Amino acid sequence: MSIAPADATNLQLDVKEWLRVIDEEYLNGYLKRGGSTVKVVSGSGVVLSKIVHFLRERATAEKFHFAELDPTELDEMGRKPDLHKIDKFFLKATESLDWQKMVQFQTRQFLEQRGIRVHSEAAMRDIELLALDNGRDTADLMNEIQHYLVTPKIKDTKMTRSFRAAIAALSRAMLIKDTITPTTQEVLMEWLRGRQAPGGASALKKIQIFEKINESNARAMLYSLCHWLPSTGLNGLVVALDFRPYEEKRLTKNQLAFHQGRILTEFRDKGMSPEEIESLLAQQTEDQIFYSKLSYSKMLSLIRRFIDEIDRINRFMLLVLTTPRYYDSDSMRNYFDYDALQTRIGLEVHDARRANPSASLTHLKETT
Repeated sequence: MSIAPADATNLQLDVKEWLRVIDEEYLNGYLKRGGSTVKVVSGSGVVLSKIVHFLRERATAEKFHFAELDPTELDEMGRKPDLHKIDKFFLKATESLDWQKMVQFQTRQFLEQRGIRVHSEAAMRDIELLALDNGRDTADLMNEIQHYLVTPKIKDTKMTRSFRAAIAALSRAMLIKDTITPTTQEVLMEWLRGRQAPGGASALKKIQIFEKINESNARAMLYSLCHWLPSTGLNGLVVALDFRPYEEKRLTKNQLAFHQGRILTEFRDKGMSPEEIESLLAQQTEDQIFYSKLSYSKMLSLIRRFIDEIDRINRFMLLVLTTPRYYDSDSMRNYFDYDALQTRIGLEVHDARRANPSASLTHLKETT
């Protein structure tokens, strides 16, 4: 049996210390300055739950969009989320984003900077009322908005063409009442959620969007979103990805018996009662979600690519949650399966006696 080097007991870091560093150095510093990072952590279920709760609370307080990605969360049709696919990853990470609210923030900020007063929420949705409130000609005001707000977004090549087109069209649609059905806003809201509104294909073509969000364009969409977020009042995107379901492998009856025997011995060595052991074993087999070897490999590749392209993303944190058992080479699936990931997160220069809270891979413990 071999253990990942950083897993030595004296290199485990107290979760409180790690969270302090994440809060002070990343959420309050590095990310807000435009930086991005991928962090991989291991710990008990209690420790990982504490991390997710803390990050959700602190990221939201610091005006980041926080998304928790759970591979065991089935949709209304009972299908797995398949987060190893980048389009599924993007759609799940942005599922709770209020796109219209963000566009409204951007538009209102632009108007106020141009000395255009917004007296009511109704004026934000009616260009004629907005022009009347400011003693402006409607056509002249719309030309100003088009020239100084919409056109710059369309020309911002740090965002993909489809993303630019969507944001520009939403900005226009917010101020100009739509008489068609479905409306431009309705069509774009469905598109951004990975769906297509009935009769929406022709509307999308008119604003230069020719394909749905898929595996070929979703990564660029995610990078575009992170670039755009600061203009919407948000400081960036923080994603907590639960990798643990990908660590599990569907076993034959003999393999399951052997695997449970190992776990049983481990639990007994920890001094657990027979009742506690029985409960934990039941939790591991009841309604468990499994991912194939191919899906597991794709998830490893997805994480590796985020690491490789981290300098192309603004204000983004990806936190990958794993179990301590994943770093044991005797586990069915383990850290040693994918050399490309080891070389990126496990071979950093480090102190042999002390854990580095800023390391890419950190093993966490909770001290009492």
